[in-house]
Amino acid sequence: RDLHSFPTRRSSDLRTCLNPLPGSSFSSGKTVPYVLIDAEIIKKDTEDAFEVNMNETSLPRLYINNNYENILAQEEDSEAKRYVKKKLDQALWIIQSVEQRRQTIQKVIESIVKKQSDFFNYGEKYLKPMRLKDVADEIGVHESTVSRSTNGKYIRTDRGTYELKEFFTNGLGSEVSSVTVKTHMREMIEGEDKKKPLSDSCIEKLLNKRGLTVSRRTIAKYREEMGIRSKFVDRKSVV
Repeated sequence: RDLHSFPTRRSSDLRTCLNPLPGSSFSSGKTVPYVLIDAEIIKKDTEDAFEVNMNETSLPRLYINNNYENILAQEEDSEAKRYVKKKLDQALWIIQSVEQRRQTIQKVIESIVKKQSDFFNYGEKYLKPMRLKDVADEIGVHESTVSRSTNGKYIRTDRGTYELKEFFTNGLGSEVSSVTVKTHMREMIEGEDKKKPLSDSCIEKLLNKRGLTVSRRTIAKYREEMGIRSKFVDRKSVV
């Protein structure tokens, strides 16, 4: 058919009927956090043997351009040579610092994998109590160095992606990891009577029976982190 016989639309009509962001209608409005992993834990064929593969893009290797070394070797002006040498020394210091930090993070991760082999083999319920000091003593650094090295660092495993600080008991006030507590909480909530949902107080008592001492405030915090809202209603607060 003749193209001129088809109906035409004005540009104003197109602006009203077309959406430049068609996926926006399916959005929940929540911002999805993006996590860049710092290492991947790969299980070898032998049981309890794991390999730590560092993600080089998270902390890239740095190099010095050879042109600057050539300038230092060929330049006759002593003042210019002093300036270039100063800058080269600063660059070398930065490279050494970044490399030392990369090595420290790798040692921390390797220590965690070694101490938490049961977790990597069998699951979250087998996560052992572990302090920052335990790792610091093993790799020969200060506890604060381990704390900085684990802050905001993530590893990918066969069981999911975890932040390194989740493997430590520090901050809970008990000898238990946050990952372990969340695992037990999720199990309890999934198995609860939907007509009689568990309150945070009930979960606290059930956790205590399992040997996990956790406050109600911490339970509420973990609910929020896991995206599980409490369905329990305190009838005393209802008018």
